[in-house]
Amino acid sequence: MTRKEMLTKMTEEKNGDFWYAVETLIKQGWNRSDFEDAGIVDVFQNLDNTVEENWKYLEEILNEIPKMITKKTMTIQEKIEEELDKKGINHHPAFPTYKGASAVVWDDETAWIVNIDEDGTLTKTIYSQRELSKIPGGPREKALMIDEWMRGE
Repeated sequence: MTRKEMLTKMTEEKNGDFWYAVETLIKQGWNRSDFEDAGIVDVFQNLDNTVEENWKYLEEILNEIPKMITKKTMTIQEKIEEELDKKGINHHPAFPTYKGASAVVWDDETAWIVNIDEDGTLTKTIYSQRELSKIPGGPREKALMIDEWMRGE
């Protein structure tokens, strides 16, 4: 498949959104010469802006998208999971909460919730043994039940 065919196909896949298709191709590794090979100047001539304005915009996104990919900021859920992984703590996937995130965790003896706020401060919510004893199974099963309850499942 030629570059021109790839650009056309990607634009069709993005419901005709040309610039979204371009951004997707850049994320896949395309550079200026790839777009030149695809005959992008012909496409630019059919857009509302001038060819020069379109080239300028393409150059901007060619410079910005790779930076965005390499400087991807970690979400608050990823931060809590990373902290738990570093400490070797078993956990279910984190979920967003008001101004933070939480994850249900467990060890050989019990289950509890770890919370992280916007500043990255970790805190624990510990359930009483009496409440945990109402949930059947071991710590992992208890953690699963708490996780489902917290997610409203």
